[in-house]
Amino acid sequence: MRKYLVLAIAASSMLFGCSDPTSADIASSSAGAWSIREQVPGNYFGMTLVANGTELSGTGSFVGEAGPGGNSTVDGGVTNGIIHLDFKLYRELPGGVDTVTSHFTGQLFLRQLVGTLWVGTQSPDNPPGQTVFVRSN
Repeated sequence: MRKYLVLAIAASSMLFGCSDPTSADIASSSAGAWSIREQVPGNYFGMTLVANGTELSGTGSFVGEAGPGGNSTVDGGVTNGIIHLDFKLYRELPGGVDTVTSHFTGQLFLRQLVGTLWVGTQSPDNPPGQTVFVRSN
């Protein structure tokens, strides 16, 4: 009987002792290589994130099927469970390098980053699009 009581106490503490992950936990779980799921053939947008507390930073690359490609830098973090990432996209053009900004807001959900991404300045003519990043590693 005592054995069952110990097992019941252990099981209840595992069920009720779990807490919501902190922003630092989410940032740590977001570290690694990611790429956008369901991209147009010939396109690629990926990044590698590093976590430091609740802050995230990293680098990435992108390729457009009929457009320019290039590299990117990423800065952001996690606040109240929400991931915010700011990208600077350095597009390699025939006349030089052009810089474009992009922003992602979302959550870590089932090992995916799910949210919205917009390129350039958000406006009624340039709304954000639903985006899912999946692990690349």
